[in-house]
Amino acid sequence: MLLQLGRVPNIVVSSAEAAKEVLKIHDQECCSGPHLAGSAKLTYNNLDVAFAPYGDHWRDMRKICVLKLLSTKSVESFQFVREEEIDSLIDFLNQPSLSATPVDLTEKMFALTASLTLRIAFGKNFGGSGLVD
Repeated sequence: MLLQLGRVPNIVVSSAEAAKEVLKIHDQECCSGPHLAGSAKLTYNNLDVAFAPYGDHWRDMRKICVLKLLSTKSVESFQFVREEEIDSLIDFLNQPSLSATPVDLTEKMFALTASLTLRIAFGKNFGGSGLVD
């Protein structure tokens, strides 16, 4: 069944047999996501691993990510960074808890993510993590 949701055509597969056939025969056509203008502007015309269409470039990017960035050795090598940043967040959250002051956890989680990413990517603490007022 074909559904037109706005300008995007969508195929609905309603049985396990049909899904198996579609994914087995038309896997190459189904595995790439939609081309979005916003993601194209933010990701060098969809050339990063998250938005790149399936093909040689995507496979190369995925291989680099798996072997270099997400390997067990690489992830374990930054454990001390994660521990320090989590300790910093817990210390920060402990102060308002003593006075029953509300804290925006969404903001603090974004700050934690940014701080972890910056420390791991660039090897230094940029301060300004949002964990201090």
